[in-house]
Amino acid sequence: MRQLSSISSVSTHVNAVLIGMIFSLALAVHFGMPMQPQSNCDGARRPRERPTVETPPEPGQGGNESIDSEKLQAELERKMRQYAEIPRRRFFSTRTWRDDDRFTPYLDNWRLKIERIGTLNYPKAARGKIYGSLVLTVSIRADGSVEKIEIDRGSGHTMLDEAAVRIVRMGEPYAPFPENIRKDTDVIVVTRTLTFTNQNLKNPGLAQKRRLLVTH
Repeated sequence: MRQLSSISSVSTHVNAVLIGMIFSLALAVHFGMPMQPQSNCDGARRPRERPTVETPPEPGQGGNESIDSEKLQAELERKMRQYAEIPRRRFFSTRTWRDDDRFTPYLDNWRLKIERIGTLNYPKAARGKIYGSLVLTVSIRADGSVEKIEIDRGSGHTMLDEAAVRIVRMGEPYAPFPENIRKDTDVIVVTRTLTFTNQNLKNPGLAQKRRLLVTH
């Protein structure tokens, strides 16, 4: 009897649950209410949602091509300005001092001026004591001003090296470039050997003549 009573009780409980579910379904259909999803009790996997892939814009959309073109044009103009500002240099080393006859008169006059100033301003502390030569590179602008002086090979005597730089500075401004040079040259870069010498050093009985010589 107890078993029959237990079975009857379970059956009553199940009927009550089923009646409740049917009632909830009827209300949802009548009022248009969304149904609550049932829990997945059997452990089956739900299908995954596919990720959304954004389609890249087609060429020409959004004005990107116009922006890129403007940037490129601006960059080209900047490089052209930089190129126009680069001085046109002509180099004359100790080996290429006569590769263009247009420059010969100008360089000869420059050399003579350096020798004249150097001889008149021969360093006093070096007279009769120190002699030597050094290799110097001088950059001269079209207006005759000196852009830069570099000592490529020193004389071994700081006094003579400093005197050579000072003498070159004393000579500026040098002559402006003539038109036939100015048309394609902004800076002349000339390398020469400057020698502080006593021409009569080998003949002590003769009058000494200290000079600055500029050679190739």
